[in-house]
Amino acid sequence: MLKQSVTTNNLRLLPLLLFGLLFFTACEPDEIFMDDASPVEIFVSNDAPIAFQQMLAEVNALRAEGCRCGNQNMPAVGPLQWNSQLAAAASSHSEDMARVGQLNHAGSDGSNAGNRLERVGYSWQQYGENIASGFTSSSTVLQAWINSPGHCRNLMGANFTEMGAARKDNYWTQVFARPR
Repeated sequence: MLKQSVTTNNLRLLPLLLFGLLFFTACEPDEIFMDDASPVEIFVSNDAPIAFQQMLAEVNALRAEGCRCGNQNMPAVGPLQWNSQLAAAASSHSEDMARVGQLNHAGSDGSNAGNRLERVGYSWQQYGENIASGFTSSSTVLQAWINSPGHCRNLMGANFTEMGAARKDNYWTQVFARPR
């Protein structure tokens, strides 16, 4: 009887534990930054690594459908193209977070996503960044971002035209942007 009671109590705690895991592993994204309104030239590179082709396909399927981000309905928007410069910026940030063992939008050198994009030669008009830690697959981290209103709004950002993503250990970075 005691064993059944402990199991029942453990099952009651499961949703709380899952919420805690999401809360501590996914943080609100940085604000979306916009530079001056300049004509847009889209740099397209369809060389997404196999590991991230599925993520890009899932993000684009979500964008094509539209979804609800928290209490906000997000209409369908156009697809994103993979950009290797965004992926390089994401990779450097994931590596930095893994090296210092800390989930943070600010790099250990104080950089933000815009700084990291400029370092790889990307001229941005607007950008957004999602980060997470503790997830072992692109599908699970993507689902956590979808379930988080701020991250979800980045996924559905109508002004974003490109995406890059990277993982180092279990530190994930996803960068969205619109080039100048």
